[in-house]
Amino acid sequence: MALPAAILTVAVFVFVYWLFVRFVERRPRCDEFAMNGWLRELGAGMTIGAVSFSIVIGIIAAFGGYRVTGVNPATVVLPVIVISLKSGVIEEIITRGIFFRIMERWLGSWAAILLSSALFGAGHWANPNATWWSTIAVGVEGGLVSAALYMLTRRLWGVIGEHFAWNFTQGGIFGAPISGYAISGVLLPHIAGTNALTGGAFGVEASVPGLIVEVMLGVGLLVIALRRGRFVRLSRDHQDGDQPIAAS
Repeated sequence: MALPAAILTVAVFVFVYWLFVRFVERRPRCDEFAMNGWLRELGAGMTIGAVSFSIVIGIIAAFGGYRVTGVNPATVVLPVIVISLKSGVIEEIITRGIFFRIMERWLGSWAAILLSSALFGAGHWANPNATWWSTIAVGVEGGLVSAALYMLTRRLWGVIGEHFAWNFTQGGIFGAPISGYAISGVLLPHIAGTNALTGGAFGVEASVPGLIVEVMLGVGLLVIALRRGRFVRLSRDHQDGDQPIAAS
């Protein structure tokens, strides 16, 4: 019953977001959830999330920090789907759909990236086994990649897909902890080594390989966004209340 409940929960969050757009911001359309091309963007985001995490775990395995010792029944993925769905939709609506988008409009893209990354990291501070390092790592990793994906599309489909697939691949496939929460995946792993290599009890998101791969991915996506003119800078006119303008 948890899966239908999760679907209902995320549907409610999407509806509340639509109400916010329509009656608080008074915009005629909720462009962040526009349906044209949504499946392509969702699929691209999911591919990025799954592949990037697989690269991270591959690096850790190459240094002896991860190996497979067995398999679990496929049904173990059901709780992970619930967790990944709720975190992917709810966290991205709050962090990117509302906070990043509004901060970008007020302060420009660079400030919005910095502030939303700090918010995203702080949101994981109270997780089990969290440390100051894991908080910074999660903020940087999620902040850069998600902000860049949102800027490239100005919609939430790709961001949600990437977040969902990262968490699902992490816990549901490789059986690694998701942001401090122990998870059973299809693969039964033996994870051993230094905290720098494996992320310790918090999980791979607090590892050096995870940070390096996600920073490289995030910077690459931000460069693409910059070249396509998707950055917003704070114009002098905006200081008097007008909208910022896209950087050329």
